[in-house]
Amino acid sequence: MSDRRRQPEQTRARLVDAAARAFAERGYAVTTVQQICSLAGVSVGAFYYHFQDKPGITVGVLEREQDRYLARLGAIDLRRPSTMETALSELLHGPSAALYRAMREAAEVEPAVREADRYLREVARQQLIAAVKRSRQTPSVGGFLFDASSVAWTLLALLREAIAGEAGPEEPVARAIARVISHSAFARAASDR
Repeated sequence: MSDRRRQPEQTRARLVDAAARAFAERGYAVTTVQQICSLAGVSVGAFYYHFQDKPGITVGVLEREQDRYLARLGAIDLRRPSTMETALSELLHGPSAALYRAMREAAEVEPAVREADRYLREVARQQLIAAVKRSRQTPSVGGFLFDASSVAWTLLALLREAIAGEAGPEEPVARAIARVISHSAFARAASDR
């Protein structure tokens, strides 16, 4: 592909990168299109060539981050709670944590972002269901019987709330979530025996 044909793709990618940085640093509400353009080194006209508005670029950021988010969730193995704690700690306190909080803020006020977020959460939920089912079918799990959909939904709901809030002083949020999910799976398994 020629440089001329690649230029719009590069400009779009720079805008999405700049929006992600601005949202992470400032939050969604106070970030302006002009600030995003300044960070990207492009004109406001170039922004509107690629995106209809601020919610439009926010959906672009969400789509880009989805692969990273799913990769972190994919590292969770219910047979090894430490993998859950590590993945959740990365999501809650890693380099993208501030951006995830800004995306949550955007989803609360922008219908287009809320709809994209809802779709992407369903994709994440389906991936977690598959991971839970794989764990359940492994002999080392000990034949625990638990509903994969419920575990996935609970994990995502707790994670979503943890991203919006702060960890309590007595226990890191990632450890608390890992403990709740593990306890839930074991309690369900024990009651079904």
